[in-house]
Amino acid sequence: MYKISFISVTLNNKVGLERTLNSYIRFKEKYYNSELIIIDGLSSDGTKSFLDKNSNIIDYFLSEKDLGIYDAMNKGIKLFSGDFVCFMNSGDEILVEGMVDLVSNLKVGYCHSGKVVWDSEINSFNYLNYQPLLLRLPIHQAMVIHKELIHFFDLKYPIASDIDQKLNIVNTGRLINHNILVAKCESGGISQSINSSGDLFLRANEIFQIANKHFGVLIGILNYFKFIIWHSYKLIKSQKRFNK
Repeated sequence: MYKISFISVTLNNKVGLERTLNSYIRFKEKYYNSELIIIDGLSSDGTKSFLDKNSNIIDYFLSEKDLGIYDAMNKGIKLFSGDFVCFMNSGDEILVEGMVDLVSNLKVGYCHSGKVVWDSEINSFNYLNYQPLLLRLPIHQAMVIHKELIHFFDLKYPIASDIDQKLNIVNTGRLINHNILVAKCESGGISQSINSSGDLFLRANEIFQIANKHFGVLIGILNYFKFIIWHSYKLIKSQKRFNK
């Protein structure tokens, strides 16, 4: 039985963190060889007291300022002791039966990816769910990654460093996809929130840099314009809804 490390980062999401912790407790009842590491960005909503109260369940927690979500995740990477890692951030929930099924069939040296459901619809485009050239990749909450494949997140990508991390894994040829639901994810993260044209172009540039790094300039340009077109549509649609 391999040891599974769950790393959860949080900032002012105590209510969501409670759901995450409760799902971990249910998972540990079925699969005892696991640990939970929580990295809090010095929340002001009572998270620290909640962590202290549940210190008998949490294997390690840290509450201090960070440089953003990927800096916090890197702190978790420095602390884990398991054979495999899963990033299950505050508000996300482990779907116990599916996750136990997945982790009971792991192979050393591989990343195993299941599927997720969202707490609300965040994307009406349901095609090409796995296409690395178009940066259609697994959701990190559904990825159980062997320690040999874990690298620190590159902080020069403040919004999409997880895409860079996933492509590092994909390019090893050691990703195994499974048709198993393993997590319920909380929507509304920073990578899903584009509120202005300035945000749009900054993030499109980051997407270009990552795609160019892994696949070359032509694929970088393709993903740049794909991102602009798709998210412009979503931004206009959301503004129309707001103005009704």
